[in-house]
Amino acid sequence: MKRTIVLEKDSNEKLVKEGFSWTTFFFGFFVPLFRRDWLHAGIFAGIVFVVSIVIGNILSIIEDEILRGTIRIIISIILATAFGKVYNGLYIKKLLKEGWKIKSDENEKKEEIEIEVEEI
Repeated sequence: MKRTIVLEKDSNEKLVKEGFSWTTFFFGFFVPLFRRDWLHAGIFAGIVFVVSIVIGNILSIIEDEILRGTIRIIISIILATAFGKVYNGLYIKKLLKEGWKIKSDENEKKEEIEIEVEEI
């Protein structure tokens, strides 16, 4: 289940989602760049660069263009899935290290509101 967590620091609040990141799946290392998470943007870009070079060299042996393209697409989907699966957790850990504290869980708030409404 995907949860939304409220983090606070110096009277600032930030909503962060836990779980799979569809934005990272589709946009890759641009998401950490947009969030000014330079470390993870660099790591993701480096992984993509190294995998591209290695796979390019390996695939140069294969003469069939369609097969090469299919293998590249499959590898891209695998990388995007891996990035999407891990990035939100990495981002939350980074924010907690920077001093952000967990204020509450949005799902818990909804449950509390529902309980209060039922009591009335």
